[in-house]
Amino acid sequence: ERIAAQHEKRQAVLRASFLDPHNSRLLESAAKAYLEWFHLRQEKSENSIPLNHLRDAVRTADFESLEALHEWLRRCAGKNLKLLSKATKTFQRALQQSPLRADSYVYLSDLAFMNREAIRLESAYLKQALTLRPYDPEIRFAGGRHAMENGELERAMESWRVAFEHSKRRREVIANLLAGAATPDFFFENLKPTGKSIAVLAQAFTTAGRTHEARQMWVRFVLEERQRLQGSLSEVEYESAVLGIHDADLALEEPEASVPLLSQALERLPYSFPIHQALGMTLSSLNEFSESAEHLQWCASRRPDDAALQRATAHAVKERLKTQPTIGTNPHRDIAQ
Repeated sequence: ERIAAQHEKRQAVLRASFLDPHNSRLLESAAKAYLEWFHLRQEKSENSIPLNHLRDAVRTADFESLEALHEWLRRCAGKNLKLLSKATKTFQRALQQSPLRADSYVYLSDLAFMNREAIRLESAYLKQALTLRPYDPEIRFAGGRHAMENGELERAMESWRVAFEHSKRRREVIANLLAGAATPDFFFENLKPTGKSIAVLAQAFTTAGRTHEARQMWVRFVLEERQRLQGSLSEVEYESAVLGIHDADLALEEPEASVPLLSQALERLPYSFPIHQALGMTLSSLNEFSESAEHLQWCASRRPDDAALQRATAHAVKERLKTQPTIGTNPHRDIAQ
């Protein structure tokens, strides 16, 4: 149903652009629909090579002629190549109607690899997009990628710094792209990460298998966030910072470090469900079931349909009972008597 709905939506956009061929917004949307269609069909084809891989391969190859390039693309994409051509022409038509559509320039830079003057065209398209929207994170990301591909590291980092700061999605992409080779110092010098951005880098280093660098990042994150807690934060900001530190402590395999902070946080936010839950689960992991059960029972009573939470609560209560004296016995009685 979802695929059928997406197909119908694409068809509706294409029909609208045919009916109103001078509407630049509709033309840009139609061009994006062609690209989306290409991606879906390419995924299901025998040579399921995504667009970015085609683009990278063309950049590193040395084709004798434009015909040779197109022949290679036809072998890789088959009939789907026509959708890329339609997308390119439709983006160009959109710009003919309105040369102020920055997104169209970015997409055309991505599709320029089908032309022999790809590098010159990519630069020209991106330059125009940046002129129109100099602080747009998506455009900055595209500009940084283009600079990186051309070996211009300094210019790439200058462009990516904006994307890294202002776009959560691009922040994660950039972190994962660089974490395999870059050092923590490189990130701090070039991208100026703070707060949650440091946590994103820590996760990227973990994904890349660089546990030492990931640990460095988590330690830096905890230090900065604990310092931030000393300032004037709203309740939402305070809760987010506390939970972020808790996540970092878990990543550092130091859950006990979070217990005092979480307990203190409940003094300010006594009805915070995530803090009660975090403290309850952490105490359970440390076998402190007496206090853990209290926090988890508080949470479980508010979310009776949460099966995982109910199981964790039942386990904590069961373990707490094991440490308490049996009803009807006197734990202080002299056993020798």
